[in-house]
Amino acid sequence: MTPAHVTGELFKIMAGVDIVHVPYRGIALALNDLLGGQVQVTFASMPSSIQYIRLACRRAAEAAGLSKLVTVHTLRHSFATHLLE
Repeated sequence: MTPAHVTGELFKIMAGVDIVHVPYRGIALALNDLLGGQVQVTFASMPSSIQYIRLACRRAAEAAGLSKLVTVHTLRHSFATHLLE
């Protein structure tokens, strides 16, 4: 049992939803099926999915006509500045 599997089972219990576990031979295959619409949800670690998240944010910003992306660093800096005021 992997940490992602345990996370999915915990989510299933706590949310009271019916989720079917589909085993994959690696997170790359699972993420490809998620992005391709073959599965509706997957539980993945941040390191394995961060590049997909960044790409999606960049595409969304371009589609919205934004020239600069808000990054985690920018958000962290804004939050810290707010706390110091």
